[in-house]
Amino acid sequence: MNRYIYIAFIIAGLTACNLQKQDAEDPVLASVHHHVLHMSKASKYITAGASPEDSLSQLRSYVEHWVLEAVLLYEAERHFPADIDINELVQDYRNSLIISDYEMNMVETQLDTVITNAELQDYYQKNKDQYQLERPIVRAHFVKLHNSTDSLLQFREWWDSPDSLDFQELIAFSNAHADVFMLEDSTWYKVEEIESLMPPGTWRSENMRAKTSLRFTDDQFEYYLRISESVLSTEIAPLSYIREQAVRFIMHKRKLDLLEKLKTDLYNREMRGKHINIFVK
Repeated sequence: MNRYIYIAFIIAGLTACNLQKQDAEDPVLASVHHHVLHMSKASKYITAGASPEDSLSQLRSYVEHWVLEAVLLYEAERHFPADIDINELVQDYRNSLIISDYEMNMVETQLDTVITNAELQDYYQKNKDQYQLERPIVRAHFVKLHNSTDSLLQFREWWDSPDSLDFQELIAFSNAHADVFMLEDSTWYKVEEIESLMPPGTWRSENMRAKTSLRFTDDQFEYYLRISESVLSTEIAPLSYIREQAVRFIMHKRKLDLLEKLKTDLYNREMRGKHINIFVK
């Protein structure tokens, strides 16, 4: 006897259920009103190669889950509006899934994902008024070190040095010893992000001046801050700050344009082939 059929009959015996008339090839495992669960469906959810004990456990778990779902489905059916054509809803949903899958495939295979700097600049010039800042932003280097850290004098030399090799040493040291560090040249930060990392009261508006380099101390830490560029609130955000948003917008528009062209091309093809008939005048 097939192992799964054997398990099904074990469940039947253990649960002492009066099942419907059994089909020797596809026994019934459970029923809720007119909904019936056959072994052929449940067996798909049993791990191949599992022991009889594990198979029985998995089968029990699936049957319990199915019964709960079937009870909910039966109750939902009882309250489903009589004036709604469920078959039409199912057909609409099926059509939507098929079209969505086709469009996704066309986007994945045909969408040009390369965006040039010229395209970004063009988008920025046409839309930059939409990106007025509500909060000031800065490009800055920031490091927070415990004041007991070894080699602080060496760190300060690297911090004050304009040499690129010294800056790499600064990054390596910060990575190994800093409590917090921000040393990305191209990254913009909201002022409050940096302010929250500094001792209370040390951040002032004059700290935002470009090329400002400051050091603060408290009982535990030393704080190093250098502002390389700043943009005040109410000013237009630089392209480098909104670059990711610009890329998303350009790609979204390309996707819409691609799908619109696809629809138009398919329509024209079918019209030329005389496969479209419109009977409403």
